[in-house]
Amino acid sequence: FAHLSKQVLVEELKEKSTSEVEVLSVVEEEGDTWMTHIFKYLTEETLPTDMKKARAIRRKSWRFAVINGILYKKSFLSPWLRTETVIPAEIGMPTIRTAEVDLVQNNEALEINLDLLEERREEAAI
Repeated sequence: FAHLSKQVLVEELKEKSTSEVEVLSVVEEEGDTWMTHIFKYLTEETLPTDMKKARAIRRKSWRFAVINGILYKKSFLSPWLRTETVIPAEIGMPTIRTAEVDLVQNNEALEINLDLLEERREEAAI
């Protein structure tokens, strides 16, 4: 590695490297697309007559939302927020793990583990 330089070169840009904003064009297709049926179901609650297609649209429609007449796909990682924040009821409900814990007994068990720590280290070393 002796031939490699140990210098870090830093270049400072005085102005932006791009000055124009790139806008992608939207291409409108004529006729029905896969989005048309979902859009109609969410806005007008109409479904195709074919039972398989109707079931598929009902199953997929929860992933989409129509806002100001435009169909959007909901994000998996960041949920859509409503105008006010609502805390789910499950947060306040006690679970078995939190309701059945005995803090005194738990603390005693932790103290015993700390007391036996040196002995376990010696056993592991042997």
